[in-house]
Amino acid sequence: MNPRTSLLLLAAVCVLPLLASTLLFVYGPKPAATTNRGLLIDPPVALAAGLFSDAQRRRMSEDSIWHLAAVGPADCKDQFCRARLCMIHQARLVRIGSLPRIGLLWLASGDANPPARLYAAPDCGRKLPASQISGLDPVDILADTRIFRAGQLPPPLAEEGIFIIDPQGRAMMRYGDDAQVADIAKDLGRLLRLSRRG
Repeated sequence: MNPRTSLLLLAAVCVLPLLASTLLFVYGPKPAATTNRGLLIDPPVALAAGLFSDAQRRRMSEDSIWHLAAVGPADCKDQFCRARLCMIHQARLVRIGSLPRIGLLWLASGDANPPARLYAAPDCGRKLPASQISGLDPVDILADTRIFRAGQLPPPLAEEGIFIIDPQGRAMMRYGDDAQVADIAKDLGRLLRLSRRG
């Protein structure tokens, strides 16, 4: 084999894999769409440092604690605010086997004072038939929820909605007012499982 042929073979061995991978990337099958129901925030947005103490942040990270956060007006008189609080409350209960790893936050905006207690209908966040909810007590949608005065929140936290907060204290997924409890609970369950593996 002459030197010229050897040089051409060597060049082909180096260039062909690169060419093949480029063609596969451009013309090959595309990966399946993501399965998450919420809108991924990329990159994640850190909450204000004052919301968690250093000790709380260490525990969140060490124990892989996630939070569901509702953002809305402090007086919470409109139906959307109550619905958000209701949904994070119920999405947490759906993941009942992981309750110690799920915290609830209400980032209350505006000048009004948040109520000490807030109740919703017994079918709060779920589509239950009337026969199942008759006789049930209203749901305390502030139970186990930590309330913070929001102040100036960075985008997209400035928008009202529901957010999943990761163990580093960063908002990484958002849900609008058309969200369903089952969708939030499903995404949260997947994140809880993946973070335990890591």
